[in-house]
Amino acid sequence: MSKLFRKIVPGKSSKKKLEKEISLIVEDSNNPNGYAVKVQKTLLLEHSAFFRHIPEHDMKKTRKIKLEDISAIALQKIVTYMQKTSARFQSHTEAIETLEAAKKFEIEELFNICINHLITALEPSNVCDIYETASSLSLSHLEYSCLKQIDKHAEEVLQTRGFMTLKKARVLDIIKRSSLNISSEVSVFRAVLAWGLNDSLSRGQDPNNLELFLPIVRHMLNHVRFGFMTGEELKDPDVDKFLQLLSSCELWNKNRSVSCVSQTSSSSLEHEMRQYVTHYSHDMNVYESNQHTVKNGEIFTLTIEILKGRVFLTRFKLAFRAFAPTKNAACLYVVLNAINEETNDERSTRGTFLNTTDEASLEFSNPLPARESEKVKIELTVKKTENICPLSVKADIQIAMPDSKMVAMKINPVNVKVDTEEEGRCIFGEIQYFH
Repeated sequence: MSKLFRKIVPGKSSKKKLEKEISLIVEDSNNPNGYAVKVQKTLLLEHSAFFRHIPEHDMKKTRKIKLEDISAIALQKIVTYMQKTSARFQSHTEAIETLEAAKKFEIEELFNICINHLITALEPSNVCDIYETASSLSLSHLEYSCLKQIDKHAEEVLQTRGFMTLKKARVLDIIKRSSLNISSEVSVFRAVLAWGLNDSLSRGQDPNNLELFLPIVRHMLNHVRFGFMTGEELKDPDVDKFLQLLSSCELWNKNRSVSCVSQTSSSSLEHEMRQYVTHYSHDMNVYESNQHTVKNGEIFTLTIEILKGRVFLTRFKLAFRAFAPTKNAACLYVVLNAINEETNDERSTRGTFLNTTDEASLEFSNPLPARESEKVKIELTVKKTENICPLSVKADIQIAMPDSKMVAMKINPVNVKVDTEEEGRCIFGEIQYFH
């Protein structure tokens, strides 16, 4: 009877459980009271630095927390991740919303899951949406992946709805690129006009009124490379019609000299024909040996000597030894600096990685150039490591000769700046570049 009574009437244990639950509430257009999900307080504190920053006495009194600027879908994904430590997305929009929420509430593991998902989900139809998010959150690794996708599929990307809804600064970043894979500069010209048309309509302006339309697109038109259009392309109905309208516009004629000065003072790349570049990957031939551990403060150095041609270094892939499923994952926070010792041109990037897989990438949003007879010094510093991080080991010098035979690089052996008996230890697995 007493057992039955305990099932019917909650005891102290169930009461404590209820006290440990918090309702997270977000706005919901379908429900005036909002959308609410209950989650255990311990899970919030375990996964979110945001909630850990809330004073303990406030958390004890709190039963409901209203969250702003977060969608119901993102809240669902966050709670599911806290309960199951996994997340699945039905669309790139879900992943973007969850990424923004994970950043706001400082859920680092989920944040990285979202980034990795978006990189694998990149395609011409969604790359602009993802690029906008990556730029607004200053996610250089994701930005770089987006720009590579945009370069490769430029013709298609420039016609997407996502491109037309980009912010002006993002559009400029794209149309300035010399590596867009386009068959004609007319594609860029039409994309600028389409973006301006959409922007005008969103402001409630008449796009046929050049006095209003021109200020929106004038700066963008400075980056359309009309000089590389053929005579036939200049006779294209859209191009010819708009140029005639411009020539009759007083505002355009008034500012034409300013426009020309702007073009002349811009980077010389603006006057080069756009040429899509192929990214090559040089495998460092890392092989596995006995397990070695990374230490806090440990510095790995690598020198690359350009023997022939010119390259732009873009990515460095780290080689890890994946743990057995029975072992705990290890976390590694690193900073990578690369400098051209002749030109003093320098790049820096950083990343936090879990070695549950066998590799991770550090990418420069802006490639580092180096030409024949120049040397690039790479220095990777381990700022923080949690648990044991096994390494793979590199032993020999490599010479890279891509199929094109246009580039040769000498990769000097790696030394570790710590008191250790091992030599030639290497955390690098691959170097990516284009020429």
